[in-house]
Order: sequence, then C-alpha cells, then structure tokens
Amino acid sequence: MSYKSRVIMRENILIIDYRTGWWYNEDIVKKDDNLHGYVTFITAVRKNEQSGIGRSKAVDEAIKECIKLGVLAEYLTTHGSEVANMVFGEWNWDDAIAVREQEARESERAVWQSALADKDAALADKDAALQDKDAALQDKDAEIAALKEQLKSSFTKPQ
Repeated sequence: MSYKSRVIMRENILIIDYRTGWWYNEDIVKKDDNLHGYVTFITAVRKNEQSGIGRSKAVDEAIKECIKLGVLAEYLTTHGSEVANMVFGEWNWDDAIAVREQEARESERAVWQSALADKDAALADKDAALQDKDAALQDKDAEIAALKEQLKSSFTKPQ
C-alpha cells in the first residue's frame, strides 16, 4: 500500500495532499512546531518546483533550506532521504513498519550493550579491588614471615 505525501487529521485541523493541494488551520499549525515545519517544508518544495527546477532538485533544495533555517533540522538531517521518498510516493506502510522495528531492535541492542558494558566495568573494578587486597595480603604474609625469622634468631638454643 503506497501513499503519496498524504497527511489527514480529522476535525478540520489539517489536510495535506501534496499531489492535489492542501488546506490547513493556520492557528493549529502555528501552535505545533512539527506541523509548522511540515508546512514550511512543503511550501519550499512547491516554491522550488514553480521556479522550474524539477521535483527531485526541488525537494533536495527544500531539505537544505529547512536545515539552514533550523526548521525540522535535526529530523531532516537524519531522515532527509526518507522524507524525499515520501514526497515522491515511494514510501509505504510495510517499509515504514520494517524500519521502525529495525530501529527498535537497534535501540534495544544499544541499551543492552550499554548495560553489559556497565556490568563489565563494575566487574573490572571489583577484580582490581580483589587484586589490591591479594597484594596487601601477600605483603602481610611477607611481614609475618620476617617477624617469625626475627623471633627465631632472637632465641638461642640452650647448650
């Protein structure tokens, strides 16, 4: 199932369809940075297309422009190619779900790896503490042996 840049929110809040036109409630858009960013992005794409540069370049330029302006900058920097695919209608739910699941697995793996690294560090600290205690015990054993020798030499055998 493929969708071509269609965002519809009920209750007359926002309806955007890149192919056929768009209408939105400006008050709602102004209150939400993400919606405002989306509107800004699509407006930039349309403006670029009207200048005659073609859709692909129009989208690429709109992504660069929005990043430069700080509009959806972090998202567009990370997911710019996905955004371009959505605008071109190459996006579909199955792919989106597969990507989301992969990202979730990678995120979970990162959490577990971090937890394992923390446990490994704690074990390394405990090993170091045990080695320090072993070294201290060896020093004490050497000290005891020296004191025993000292005691033996202080006594003389009766003749």
